[in-house]
Amino acid sequence: MIPTANWKLHRFKQFSWKLKRSWWLFAIPILLGICFRVIHLEAKVYWVDEVATSIRIAGTTRTQLVQQLATGQLLTVQQLLDVQQFDPALPWSATFAALRQSPEHAPLYFLLARLWLQLWGNGIAQIRSLSVLFSLLCLPALFWLSQALFQSRRTSTIAVMLLSVSPFFVAYAQEARPYSLWGLSLLWMAATLLSALRRGRVGDWLLYAGAATIALYTSVLTVPLLAGQGLYVAVCWGGQKRRWLLAAGGAVLLFSPWVWVILSQLTTLHDNTTWTRLPLGLLPMVATWIYTLAVLFFDVPVVIDPPIVGIAQVTIATALVGLMSFALRELIRKTPRRIWLFVVILCATLPVPLIVFDLFANGRLSTAPRYMMPVLLGVLLMIAFLLSDRLPDLFSPPFRSRFWSGVFAVLIAMSVCSCLFQLQQPSRYHKTRSLSNPAIAAVMNQANEPIVLAEASQIMDLLSLSHLLKPEVQIRLAPTAAILTWADSCQTTFLLNPSAALKRLVQQQNLLLQNRYQPQPLVATEMSLSLWQLQSNALGKSCTARSALPTHRPDSSIGKTGLLHKPAQAETAREPKRA
Repeated sequence: MIPTANWKLHRFKQFSWKLKRSWWLFAIPILLGICFRVIHLEAKVYWVDEVATSIRIAGTTRTQLVQQLATGQLLTVQQLLDVQQFDPALPWSATFAALRQSPEHAPLYFLLARLWLQLWGNGIAQIRSLSVLFSLLCLPALFWLSQALFQSRRTSTIAVMLLSVSPFFVAYAQEARPYSLWGLSLLWMAATLLSALRRGRVGDWLLYAGAATIALYTSVLTVPLLAGQGLYVAVCWGGQKRRWLLAAGGAVLLFSPWVWVILSQLTTLHDNTTWTRLPLGLLPMVATWIYTLAVLFFDVPVVIDPPIVGIAQVTIATALVGLMSFALRELIRKTPRRIWLFVVILCATLPVPLIVFDLFANGRLSTAPRYMMPVLLGVLLMIAFLLSDRLPDLFSPPFRSRFWSGVFAVLIAMSVCSCLFQLQQPSRYHKTRSLSNPAIAAVMNQANEPIVLAEASQIMDLLSLSHLLKPEVQIRLAPTAAILTWADSCQTTFLLNPSAALKRLVQQQNLLLQNRYQPQPLVATEMSLSLWQLQSNALGKSCTARSALPTHRPDSSIGKTGLLHKPAQAETAREPKRA
């Protein structure tokens, strides 16, 4: 009989001995996860939201770029790339000014990204490597949280293994956006809260206040999560309410400068988030919720034809959601309220208000998987607990339960296969309309003397496309009413994602549009890019007509900051803003 005082030491030594015997079982998913995060870091599509990151760091905004570039002047690919480059000599005040024009995005990540680029230089790999670093730090942070919650190294080890190869977290680890930092800050905030509640030391509460402040300055969506933690403390740790109020109040007080920015920029915030209010039917919304849960382990390209493949994908996704529901049931049934309620609140406090907003406003805010990161972290903890409970001797093969060892192996294998698929093609939910960039760029690059005409509303898409275009491709951005002025029969003329108004103008001028690329949408309201080519006998009368058309040489005054000395008036964007 082992004395009670030595029981924890005995269990730790037993765990360490088993881990040494089967170290490969733990190491392989970790190593695979690291590889998946760093492979093809620069090759994947640099989509419009990442472009928004670059221009904010560079101290400019979408509105400024529209005013300065959408004038009909002839632009080169290099000029579009230059406006996305960060100039180390740029004053910090310029970056702050740009960030204030996007109040919906808290500023911490963008400031850290600027500092990171000052250290390592410009480049897609450089800016994305910061997210890789945050994602890798999530692994020990999750172990810390799981250990504080379940006090089980087996459960914590399983959780880290699942997180390492989760296709959802791998995808956002390779994106120049705040979400990996947000995941890290949420894990830190949750772990420090549990430590503060159990030990009650002032230092622990100060750490929690600091973690909450960082999480708030990473994403404003932390606010409902912080409120949920207050509810958890009130229900399960009533004696600690006063300390929590002081710590949370201090975090909110430190966050108040950005709250003032939000309140002073409400009109800008409303304009920047028009995409959240685009209608989406109830059935597609429910399907997206299920898909969002499934991508934690299963993320392959969605296939409609042949139907058998689509049915198989739906079956697998439904089975995974069923497994998650069973894990929740087991968690509630087998753990004290202080444990299961913590996980439930982590999963519920953010999606509930987002879903209510969407149902009443007929929007789609809750269908963005990146906003469900706290939910997926909570689900991962549930699955880790379930597997730990059903596989009590994880590191001593053969496993006691062949079924649950098979479930564990299938989850790891499914995640690895999904990550391998992502190496070939990014997820549809991840790059949204920019997913079509390689196909569109291929058509443009193969054309003879290509010129791309685009409305001012397409400026962010063009900036994203510029990373894939050959230097020979020429671009003109202009207001809708003037864009056809530069149609030229002597060049292959493309229209990028023309609006309905522009298509009507084409018809009125007896021009023809040939559809060169149009992706098949999963739902009618899905946002996507299309490419059209102008064709008409009227354009082909004579190439000498080129001299009669207004022409502009590439403006040399566009430098690395992309700013012209004399901004021109341009049509305001009508496309829904996502960045």
